This record gives sequence, structure tokens and C-alpha cells, in this order.
Amino acid sequence: MKVRLPAGSAIGANQAASGTVVCPARSYAEAMYEGVCPVCGRNNQCQKASAIYAAGTSYARGYAYDEGHRRRTTTVNQTTLAKQLSPPVLQPNQGILGNGIALLFVGVIAHLFCSAIMSSTSASMSASIFAPLCVTGWPLAIGALMTIGSVVQTKQFKADLPRRQANWRVWNTVYYCYLDDVAFVPGGPPFHPGQLPGFMATNTGPFARP
Repeated sequence: MKVRLPAGSAIGANQAASGTVVCPARSYAEAMYEGVCPVCGRNNQCQKASAIYAAGTSYARGYAYDEGHRRRTTTVNQTTLAKQLSPPVLQPNQGILGNGIALLFVGVIAHLFCSAIMSSTSASMSASIFAPLCVTGWPLAIGALMTIGSVVQTKQFKADLPRRQANWRVWNTVYYCYLDDVAFVPGGPPFHPGQLPGFMATNTGPFARP
């Protein structure tokens, strides 16, 4: 497709000599076909799932007070449609790992403190080591479980990352038709928005699940 440029346009010397530039873009009809609903055959009621997710998701940050202590909170508000058209998760939740390490740190410090106090008395060495576990055993055990579980989950997440990336590429091509309440990819069959995870799992090429 050739587009006539006005005189004095800032283009390359070779293109300026002829006064035309060859556009590699597709035709208008081809570009518009991507958003055509396979049910109603229209495109004026269709929108990409990524745009719907961005418009229907908001984050509210504020502060909450618990027993006189202020803590920062983040609330996620989503419409039902945005939740149904949510993208696949590409990164694991690192909050559990951080909380587990924090509990381990608190438990170790408390255990050392209690052991130091008991060792300064007439308590034996074994009592100074094992007796504080009655108090510090809970944070140590919970922190260890949270840390180990988070590490295992992160390894599994990284091993599954290629499939999740393939799901992401599929998600970036999904459209939604407001008129018929169906989601679709160009040239593919329509499906309900709530079936998006299953659709991505079965349409990711070599990573597709049977």
C-alpha cells in the first residue's frame, strides 16, 4: 500500500526522491477483521481482554489500625469480567518466603536470648538449649515450613514458566464481545470468559494440556 506524503515531509532520501513510501502495515480490512466476533460478525462491540482487565482492575492503598498500630494495606478491586479475563501469573508470590524468613529470624533471636538467660543460672547445657523451644519452637517450626514450602513452590513455578509464557501469548490475542458475552481469538471458536484458563491450557502449542 502506497501513501502519498506532503511536500517537505521528513523521510529518507530514497523515499523523498519518489514522493511515496511503502507501508508494511496490513490493509484496513485485515486489521479490523481481528476484532470481529465469530457469533455476531461485528467488531464495534469487541475489545481486547488485556484492555478490559486493565480498565476493570484498580488498586486502593491506605492504612489500617490494629490495636493502635498502623499498617499499610493494598486492596484490589475487580469487576467480574476483569477477574474472568485475568492474565496468567508469571511470577510467584514472594511474600510467603519473606514472612517465613522473618519468623525464623525472630525465633532464632528469641531462642538465643532465652538460652543466654538460662545458661547464666545453674541450668545445665542441655536444658539451656532445649527448654526455650517450648516458647520459640512455634515460630521456628512455622517459619521453617513457610520457607521450605515457598522455595519448593518457586522451583516448581520456574519449571512451569515456559507453559505460563505460552499462556500469556495466547491471552494477549483474546478479544471479548459485549453483545454476545463471548471471548475469542481471531479465527477461533467463541467461548465463555470463565473458560479462559482452560482455553489457554489447550491452545499453547507444545505446552498444551490434553
